[in-house]
This record gives sequence, structure tokens and C-alpha cells, in this order.
Amino acid sequence: MSTVSDSHRLPEGADRVKLVAGAGGILALLIALVLGSRGEDWGHFLRSYLVAFMFVASISLGGLFFTVIQHATRAGWSVSVRRLAEFAASNFLWIWILFLPILVMAMLGNGGVLYEWMDPAHVADDALLQHKAPYLNTGFWLVRAIVFFGLWAAFGWYFLKHSLAQDRDGSVEHT
Repeated sequence: MSTVSDSHRLPEGADRVKLVAGAGGILALLIALVLGSRGEDWGHFLRSYLVAFMFVASISLGGLFFTVIQHATRAGWSVSVRRLAEFAASNFLWIWILFLPILVMAMLGNGGVLYEWMDPAHVADDALLQHKAPYLNTGFWLVRAIVFFGLWAAFGWYFLKHSLAQDRDGSVEHT
């Protein structure tokens, strides 16, 4: 039975640092949204934000993919490095907050700035987009986005929870 020693625990004020960093991040996001909305080209700001968001989300998706592959193949070699991927995948519990501005834009009907298939005027002029309309529409996109984020967050949390449980009791059945 292994336990985590005190030298491997976060120091006393770590919870307060996490809280201040999280609040600072949300404040920075709100400031960026306010400053971006005041500029001449709101669409440029939103497209830049979407690229940055996708970069961060792809790191977490990569961690989730690596973790799932290791569990599916029952790879024993990856136990020592898999924890890093599990922590990256568990970030989906928080990344949804960064998705809220994109979600709000789509819900308010301004999604055409990011995706041309969300702009009714553009869809009316494009026969291919009209053909794809049952799949490429704002409502179905919102449902897919929420379901995917929920599944990714649940999987990330599940794998990390079992990995941390294995640290506590040393049982291989968690893997």
C-alpha cells in the first residue's frame, strides 16, 4: 500500500493560488471580449479566439486520445507517462468555460462571423450548403458541441479518477 508523501503534495497556499489564477483568467477573458467587441473588426477577434481555443482543446484531445489508446491496448509501458496525458485530458472540465464565447455567439445568431454555414444569407446563395443544411445548422451544431464537450470531460475525469485511486490503494484493477 503506497501513500503520497508530504514532499509530493502542494504547499499550503496552493488552493488560494489556483483560485486567484482562475479568477484572473476569467477576468482576462472578459477584458479580451470587451476590447475585441470595441474594435473595427469583431470577426477578426473572434476568428483569432477560435484558433487559440482550438489549439488549447487539441492538446487536451491529444491527451485523451493517448490515454484511451493506452487503456484499449492494455499497454503496460505507458503507466509512467500516462498520468501527464490524463491530466491534459482532465482539463476539459475547465475548457468548456473558454468555449462559452463561441457558444454565445452562435446562440445569438452571430455565428456567421466564424462559420459561413451559420449565416442564412450565405446559405441562401450556396446550393452545396443548402444540401448540407440538415447537418450544418446552428441548432444541431450546438447540440453536438455540448454533447462532445460533456463526453470528453466525463472521459477525462473518469480516467484521472481511476489513476488517482490506483495511487491511493496500489490496486492494479483501476488500470
